[in-house]
Formats: sequence, structure tokens, C-alpha cells
Amino acid sequence: MAILDLTAFPEGTREHLGVLFEEPLLEPSALRTQVDTHLRLLREAFMTNPDIAHDLATQLTESCLGLLWMSREGTDEETRRLVQVATHYFTLSEDRDGDFSKGGLNDDREVINVICRHLGRDDLVVR
Repeated sequence: MAILDLTAFPEGTREHLGVLFEEPLLEPSALRTQVDTHLRLLREAFMTNPDIAHDLATQLTESCLGLLWMSREGTDEETRRLVQVATHYFTLSEDRDGDFSKGGLNDDREVINVICRHLGRDDLVVR
């Protein structure tokens, strides 16, 4: 499977993604911890900021966890890298649209969906 070119991603996300594609690969368990922590922080912030899309945050977390399941032992490096980029982008609080602002998770959804589709996991696409 060919690695995705940055032009496959929406404008405004590519600078962050370029950096994420260069990061060393982490173990899926470490990525899961990051995803779980980010969801917890979003849920806590939702208590005082109802502009945060709580339901979307939950859906994105489920999608990331589904992708992480694909990163088990024996998975090729390209797939692991794409899964890591998706999960890392989700856990960035300040990406194209700050996650703690109104509509702030829309860019996360776009990035994760591009990766899910590329990996043939339309079942993990967040609508």
C-alpha cells in the first residue's frame, strides 16, 4: 500500500501532518493512552464549554481505536505510520482548528476519514 501524499489532506492540515509523518513510530498502547487522555480532556472541557462537539469527539475516539487495532504486531510500517498520524492528529489540541473551540474537531474528522478510506476502513469513517 502506498503512503498517502500530503495533497490528499485538506488545506491547513498539511503543515502539522508533514511533521507527524516524520515522527518515530510508537507502540499502539502508547497511542491508545494518548487518545484516551485527549477524550478525557475534551469531556472535562465540555462541562464548561458546550461548544465542544462531545459526540464527535467520542466518534473520533472510536475511529482511532479501530485504526489502532489494525496496528498490532506484524502490521506493515506504512499502515502503522498512517494509523499513528491519524491518532496523533486527533490528540493535537492546536491543529488547523483548535479542538476546544466550536467546530474544532471538524479538521480532525477530515484527516481521520482520509486515512480510514485509504486503508479500506470505510466502517471507521465518521460522518
